[in-house]
Amino acid sequence: EMFEQLGGDCQKLLRMTFEERPETEIQEALAFSNPGSVRVKRHKCKEQLVKRIQADPRYTELTDR
Repeated sequence: EMFEQLGGDCQKLLRMTFEERPETEIQEALAFSNPGSVRVKRHKCKEQLVKRIQADPRYTELTDR
């Protein structure tokens, strides 16, 4: 649910990461200039996802137990 709220590039990048695709393949598929750009974007996408999850009221219900 929260994953679907991410932008298309973040979804593609994280899916490819979950599938354990090499950074060079991700770089080419998403037209990044270098592997470092892939790592930076991946980090930002993960942060967005974590923030969305933590902002969900259900998250607080689960963590308050």
